[in-house]
This record gives sequence, structure tokens and C-alpha cells, in this order.
Amino acid sequence: MTDRLRAKPPTTDTESWTRCTVRQVTTEDGGVRVSVDPPAGDSVDLQLSEAQFELFIGRLEEPGEGPSGAIDTTAWYM
Repeated sequence: MTDRLRAKPPTTDTESWTRCTVRQVTTEDGGVRVSVDPPAGDSVDLQLSEAQFELFIGRLEEPGEGPSGAIDTTAWYM
């Protein structure tokens, strides 16, 4: 199972999502590992499929080049 990551604030089930900042993106065999920092607590590593990550990147306000274009962006994860 993969984690979920949003580029826009959630509109439903808002209590289940945690706001975070993307700190690192690593492409792995068959997927993408995204390290995020929530406002409180330790960093969290999310495992996304390549399709999920591409969807996330496509919804960013100002995506940068490649996977590193998501670094330092605000996101929400579940």
C-alpha cells in the first residue's frame, strides 16, 4: 500500500490529513520516497507510486524541474 500526498489543502476529511513541508524526494525502483516534516514531531517517509507523485507534482502551484521541484513545498499527507 502507498501513502497519500496532496498539493492542495483537503476539503473533506480534513482531520485525517497533516500539513507538512517536503524535504527530500528519492526515486526508487518502482516508486518514489518523499520525506516530509510535519509541524510537530519527526520527519515522515512516504512511499508513493510514480503515478501518484506525478499527480502531486502536476497540482503544485509552481512546480520546479523534476522530482526536486517539490522540495520545500507545503503539502498534506495521510
